[in-house]
Amino acid sequence: MNSPVYFKSWAGEWEWVVRALLLFLLVTALTQFALFGLVSNYMLGFLAAQPEDVSFSSNLTYASLIASLPMQIRFMRYFEIRNFLLVMITLGMGVSIFSFHVTNIYVFMVARAVTGFTVAGTGLSALTLIMARLKPQYAPVGYSVFYGAVLGSGLSSGSLVYLVTNNLDWRDVYLYVLLIQLVSLVVVLVLVRPQTGMRPYPLYQLDWSSLILCEVSFIAWAYTFIYGPKYYWLTDQRIRISLTIALCGFVVLGYRQTVMKRPYLHPGVFRFRNFVPGLLLLGGYYGIKDSLSLIYAYVVQILHWDTHELIRLSACNVAGLITGLLLAAQMILSKKFSSVVFLVTGFSLLLVFNLWAYFIFSTDLSFGDLVGPVVLQGLGSGLLFVPITISIVSGLPAVTGFTGVTIAAFTRFTATCNSFAGFYTLQLWYNQHYKEAFLGHATTLDRLFAERLDALGGYFLAAGYSPGQAGALAARNVAGAVGVQTQLLTDMSIFRLFAVVIFLILVLVVAVPRIYCYLRGRPGFFIFGHTH
Repeated sequence: MNSPVYFKSWAGEWEWVVRALLLFLLVTALTQFALFGLVSNYMLGFLAAQPEDVSFSSNLTYASLIASLPMQIRFMRYFEIRNFLLVMITLGMGVSIFSFHVTNIYVFMVARAVTGFTVAGTGLSALTLIMARLKPQYAPVGYSVFYGAVLGSGLSSGSLVYLVTNNLDWRDVYLYVLLIQLVSLVVVLVLVRPQTGMRPYPLYQLDWSSLILCEVSFIAWAYTFIYGPKYYWLTDQRIRISLTIALCGFVVLGYRQTVMKRPYLHPGVFRFRNFVPGLLLLGGYYGIKDSLSLIYAYVVQILHWDTHELIRLSACNVAGLITGLLLAAQMILSKKFSSVVFLVTGFSLLLVFNLWAYFIFSTDLSFGDLVGPVVLQGLGSGLLFVPITISIVSGLPAVTGFTGVTIAAFTRFTATCNSFAGFYTLQLWYNQHYKEAFLGHATTLDRLFAERLDALGGYFLAAGYSPGQAGALAARNVAGAVGVQTQLLTDMSIFRLFAVVIFLILVLVVAVPRIYCYLRGRPGFFIFGHTH
């Protein structure tokens, strides 16, 4: 049977135009996923929400996206891809219009869950079209494009938010998203054939029960991690209930897949040698790469950079990432390198990034001081993502469908939620630790503290303040300095901790394949091309 012909006849003569349009489709789909976390400060006041509510809303989108992936694949195998894209984009436009009028955080959460469904459908369709333009041996390029688009969507979203919030009402972001979706609709009509010659796979025995189980379990899982630190984990009944729902849902879901003739998620993927180690590496990678967020928080909270400067710094990271992705794709295509080379190089770069950030952190860093470690972090991330992803999905047979990708996405989802909870808990603990250490010196019996307080008091007296006002301002100034130093030391401690974790991962990456080879007399796992 002939392969489906997705594109109109003119597309063959305008290859780079087609590639640009497909990348636009993918980025605009993912922009809906990344966008609203960037207007969280405005949403907190407008929707009367807490920071955890906004984070949970973003994770609702991700949970819905992951849960619906296998179902979306079934829809794509039945409906013509053009019609499917038009429906998904139109539904996304409806969500944008609805979100513009939302004034309640809980209604907004529902809208974000629906957004996850539309993003999954649009993103999968765009990725399918991209892969259709590539020869099978160039699949690594497709993965590189996808991950680059994920990060690029964050940068494009940030640029859009900066332009809108500095000139218009923040809710006008929805209108611009609506305009971009309308352009996407036109692109699909112009580029994609209405009839592709695809043989439709009938929509029978759709497992809606597993979809609902996935959705509920993932949402409860996210709730546990997002709200757990705020409510002191299992001491609060809400967290105990959400954790119970998540764990029971996972157990029922797992059992259901083992007894069904056509499982929603194929349980056999866990029997393949590369799958579980790949998931562990993916989880570790996503868990440690988020230390970059400490730098972004630092430049906003400590250095008080505006959004434009933050976008410039983020662009440098994306440039490093794209460079790493292209290098990794080219090296994999050459089939001359063991994946251990990628893992050691990528994790080593992330180790250098964390150590670099640890040693340079201070209260007066410039853009030039930070651009080096930020680019290095992007380069390391780019070198790691493609090899790890390929190691997870490449060895899985076609019968497992999209299970490998779905479970890998859930691994990232868990790592991201755990990263949020972990950073919150680590920062809380380290902040308290260093603050108590500083307060031990906050007494007039401490010579340095007394001299600092007297100097500040003299400064404010010379500026014309009364003795009482000068003393209060001096105390407030010292308290602010203590807060800044406490946060800096907290960030430095987390960078140091992550450096230790990465070093241990590097030891395991180097040692485990050698031990495996010694015990089994076989090549180690994660090998692309020939073995050395």
